Order: sequence, then structure tokens, then C-alpha cells
Amino acid sequence: KGYRKEKDLFFYRAETFYNLNTEVRRLDEAPSFDAKIATYYGGKDLHAQSHGEAMEALYTYRFKPNGLHLLDEPEASLSPTRQLAFILRIVELAGQGAQFIIATHSPLLMFTPGCQVPAIDNGSIGPIDAEASVAVGVYKAVINSKGDSVRRLVDEEEA
Repeated sequence: KGYRKEKDLFFYRAETFYNLNTEVRRLDEAPSFDAKIATYYGGKDLHAQSHGEAMEALYTYRFKPNGLHLLDEPEASLSPTRQLAFILRIVELAGQGAQFIIATHSPLLMFTPGCQVPAIDNGSIGPIDAEASVAVGVYKAVINSKGDSVRRLVDEEEA
């Protein structure tokens, strides 16, 4: 609620993105006087692209200024490099009035400039610094140990 209403709304869930792509393809195959739905996603069949390429087409072409974008784990299909490109798009669109609510485990997305990082802990929600998140801590531990922490974990499981 507020003084301005979003001009676009999009809900993304990694688990159902494939189904969306299938439905876009099915609808585009049906006779219509309207433009193909795929034109809103860059004009290519989303199934003819990798999962990451299709997600990139989604945020490049479909996400709009003044939109509200609800995203559940968008990093699932994005390499670290594509996550950085996604962050650039988020910042660009946020500067044009878009809002994003993102559920993520990606340390990269948590460091998006201007974002607020809330955490859910024991049934309550509150803001944290991205640096204090569990996800960032796990990644740092593995990287700082040069993979030794993962090797120790595997060795413990095998013992």
C-alpha cells in the first residue's frame, strides 16, 4: 500500500519457471491476432535457451520500471557472473521505481546496493547485515579454508 501503485507485478519461483516457459510456448503456438508472448521475453523460445539464459531474458525484457517483483531463489539458475548482471538490472530498475522482494541464499544478491536483508530466526524476522548471514558465513568458511572444510566434512561422513 502506498501513494503509488505498481505498474507491473511478477512472481518468480525457480521450481515453476520451466512450467511458465512451457505455457508460453503452448500459447504462442495457438492462433492469435496478438503478438507472441515470447516477444515479452526477448523473442526467443525460452526452452531453446539454458535455464540461466531464460532467466536472463526474464529479468532483461520482462521486468519493468515501477514494477513489484517477488522472487524465490532466482540465483538457482544463475552463475555467479549472471548474478552480478542481475544485480545491475535490479539496481537499474530500482532507480526507476521498481521494488524487489527476494528470498535468497546467494551471498552476492545479499550485497546488492541499497537492499535491506531481513532474516527469519526462530519465528521472528529482523534486519541483519549481509555479512552476518549464515550463507555468507558458510561460503567464507569454505573459501578461506581453501576447501579443507568441505574435505573434513566428507571425511567425517565417510568415517
